Amino acid sequence: MSVINSVTRSPSIENLIEMEVERRLKERQSAAEKALEELRPLCEELPQSVIDPISLEVFDSPMVTRCAHTFERESLIAMYHADPRINQFGEQIINCPICKKPSCLQKIYYDLAFKENIDHLKKIKEVFNKHVISKQT
Repeated sequence: MSVINSVTRSPSIENLIEMEVERRLKERQSAAEKALEELRPLCEELPQSVIDPISLEVFDSPMVTRCAHTFERESLIAMYHADPRINQFGEQIINCPICKKPSCLQKIYYDLAFKENIDHLKKIKEVFNKHVISKQT
């Protein structure tokens, strides 16, 4: 009789499964909360590398100079208009605000890959703020 009582008192397989599912859910929730805390500083503020050093705004049309520095298109155009210079080939010239090397405006190119990365970072920040920050306030 004691054997039957001990069997009926032990948790059923359904209860064991339910307890294991709850344990795993708690582990995953804890891991997700830790991940969110690590992501918070990355999502709350965009890195300095996506900020134009002239206008101090997030790049919208990043352009790369011959010396490999990146500036916003409108900033470069404004720099040229502030000090218009033409070289012997009739090309519009500006000096890089960072290293002072001359660059031809006609040979500065649009950095599409960088622009796509910036847009991706903006979207991550937007989603994080929408689903995490707004729910905490």
